[in-house]
Amino acid sequence: MEAKRLRLFTALTIPEDVLDTIESWWKSARHALPRRDWRLLPRENWHLTLAFYGEIDGGLLGDLKQALARELAGRQALDLRSRGVGTFPGPERPRVFWLGVDGPGLETLARHCLQAARALPSQAGGDEHAFKGHLTLARARAGRRFDPRCLLAMPPPPRLQWRAGTIDLTRSRLRPEGARYEILTRYALCPADAPLAH
Repeated sequence: MEAKRLRLFTALTIPEDVLDTIESWWKSARHALPRRDWRLLPRENWHLTLAFYGEIDGGLLGDLKQALARELAGRQALDLRSRGVGTFPGPERPRVFWLGVDGPGLETLARHCLQAARALPSQAGGDEHAFKGHLTLARARAGRRFDPRCLLAMPPPPRLQWRAGTIDLTRSRLRPEGARYEILTRYALCPADAPLAH
């Protein structure tokens, strides 16, 4: 029997106090998005994706875990900050509304997570789109246009800084009411003052 296929991604763990602050701002800011046009994501679904692998054969899960452990060995914790809001792919026909996140080393870490999938057979997939750190807060309903003036009606997003010290390999289960996530493995990054990995 063919092994079950798993929909997987890696994401940086976000501290609860950071999520608290985002949630407090979002309770007010989300009213600027017309509810008929947008589906709001619950807090438990907020995450900072590093690499999306798509669906892989369940028999490859162990190999992916080992490849990630190799890629992340010696990688340092990151100092991150929130950075504005926006939509993907653009304002005309957006699919998602996001809160931006950046910081030194974030894009490099994302490349290492994506590299882990390249050690597996081709069916492991891996999303190679240009990386942009973000938390998806809402998804657009099909066929709706976006009025950029909504952004002007929002309170300014919080200016947050935090240290990201762990990465989660996560399974996504798609359901009619929305995705449900299950953390399969958590990888600890080295303290920021540890010697750099080579």
